[in-house]
Amino acid sequence: MVRRQADGKYQIQNLKTSYVVVQIMMKMVRKFIGVKSIKIYQSFSNSILQIGSFSKGIKVGRWQIIYQANGKKDYKQIGGGSYNLEGNLKKIGKWEELDEGFNNQKQVIYKGEYNQNGIKQGRWDIMFDSQGKSEYKLMEIISGGGSYDLEGNLKKIGIWIELDEGFNNQKQIIYTGEYNINVIKQGRWDILFDNLGKSDYKLIGGGSYDLEGNQKKIGKWEDLDEGFNKQKLVIYKGEYNLKGIKIGKWDIMFDRWGTGDYNQIGGGSYDLEGNQQKLGYWVDLDDEFSICKQVTNQGDYNVLGKKTGIWMKKDLVHNFYYDKINYDY
Repeated sequence: MVRRQADGKYQIQNLKTSYVVVQIMMKMVRKFIGVKSIKIYQSFSNSILQIGSFSKGIKVGRWQIIYQANGKKDYKQIGGGSYNLEGNLKKIGKWEELDEGFNNQKQVIYKGEYNQNGIKQGRWDIMFDSQGKSEYKLMEIISGGGSYDLEGNLKKIGIWIELDEGFNNQKQIIYTGEYNINVIKQGRWDILFDNLGKSDYKLIGGGSYDLEGNQKKIGKWEDLDEGFNKQKLVIYKGEYNLKGIKIGKWDIMFDRWGTGDYNQIGGGSYDLEGNQQKLGYWVDLDDEFSICKQVTNQGDYNVLGKKTGIWMKKDLVHNFYYDKINYDY
C-alpha cells in the first residue's frame, strides 16, 4: 500500500512492486482523487486498483475502483461505492462491483444497492464490456441481473438473467428464468449464447423446472455440453422424467461452423426405468471432442449401462473409421 505521511511523503506498505510501478500508480491516484485528499491506495493487481480510506485498518467511506485495460495507457473508473463509517466493513448504498473473476476476458460488473445492514436489496444489473472499450452495457435481451428481496434476506426473487459460471469472451452464455419465494428455479429457463461478441444473444437451449420447488428438470430439454464454448458448440437434446432423470432418446447436436445451425452427430437412448443408464446403440463424443478434433465413438451399451462388443472411432471431418476397441475382451 502507499500512505501519505504528515511530512507529505508517501510510504509503501505491504506492496511487492517496483519503484517505477509505484510512480505510475501514484500518478493515477493523483488524477482520480487529488494529492491533498489521498490517504490509502490499495492494489490487487497492476491493472485493477482500489482507492479509498482506512480507519484503524478498516475500509471506510467512499472507495473507487479503476482499471487499465490491455494495451491502454490510462486507467478508467469502472466501479466503487461506500462503506459505513462505523468500521464494520459494511457496504451501504449504491455500488458497482467487479465480478470475482474480472479480467480482460471477463469484464463484468454488478450494479445495485446495499441496505444499511450491508445486504443487497432491490434491483441489481449485470454490466458487460464485450469489446474491451470500457463501455459497460446492460446484458441485452431483456436486461441483466434481477431483484433481491427487500426484507434483507439476500434472496433472489422473480425474473433473473444470470451469467454462466465460466462466462467470458469465449463463452458468452446467459440463463434467463424465474425464482420462486424460496430462491428455487421454477418454470421455463432459457439458455442464450452470443457467439460473435456483439451482444446478439440467440436462444440455443433450455427447458422447464418443476413447480413443486425441487428445482428438478422435467420434460424436454436442450442442455449445453459441460465444456461448451466457441471451440465446442455441442448441445444435448432429450427428455427428463418427473424425477429429473434422463429417459428415452437423446440427440447430440453440433454447430460445426459457428452459424447457429446445429446438426445431429450422435446420441442414443437411456433406459425408461429411471436409472439414467445408456442402453443399446450409441454414438458418443470423444473425450477430447472439439472443432479441432471432431471424433465420435460408436457402439453398444448392455442392460447394465456398460460398453459391450466392438466400438468404432470415427473422424467426422474426413468421414472414415480409423480405430476400434473390443470391450468383450
